[in-house]
Amino acid sequence: MTMCRALHLARTGRTASKLEAAAWAGRELPDVAPMIRNAIVWRRQTALGEPLWGDPARTLPAVLGFVELVTSEALERDGSGGEVDEG
Repeated sequence: MTMCRALHLARTGRTASKLEAAAWAGRELPDVAPMIRNAIVWRRQTALGEPLWGDPARTLPAVLGFVELVTSEALERDGSGGEVDEG
């Protein structure tokens, strides 16, 4: 959900809560909407101390792909190309 917030900021220029950004990202990227819905459910289950349904590890490839998408978009919009200013 943190990556949803980062993508929302990169694309819209404004911040949003995790739930707000997750809902927005689900609409913007329907291919990752199921992964985002799972994250929301798992977040609630964890907060309530409930056991997680499903296998979160099975979503790892989708999560890593989403992280890569968000990172590349953020760097592209930043204009730094990922270079670190050490000055």
